[in-house]
Amino acid sequence: MNNKGQSLVLFVVIIPLIIIMFVVVIDISRLYYEKIKLDDINRLVVKEYFNRNDDEIEKIIRKNDNNINVEIDRNDDSITLTKYIDVIFIGILNKNQYEIESIYKLEDGKIIKG
Repeated sequence: MNNKGQSLVLFVVIIPLIIIMFVVVIDISRLYYEKIKLDDINRLVVKEYFNRNDDEIEKIIRKNDNNINVEIDRNDDSITLTKYIDVIFIGILNKNQYEIESIYKLEDGKIIKG
């Protein structure tokens, strides 16, 4: 019995699945990295610069990343940072951009995740 064609069929079926899994892992890893980066920027701003005016805070945030939406709530002592990340494969399933949000508050001199 000749099984030479069987390997080719398995190769053609499995390679696209491996590529899809690889691209999904890259998308999820990038989203996770951007979330950590956004949280770090937010903690830094809340800890070091919260007593400055809102324009200075926005300049500090924009120096780190230009694509971040900034919302400062002086009544609640919180800063909300939002960023939209373009995704490759996950976007085909749902949407082309994912929203990542980071909220931190300053309460009694301590930084609290909101």
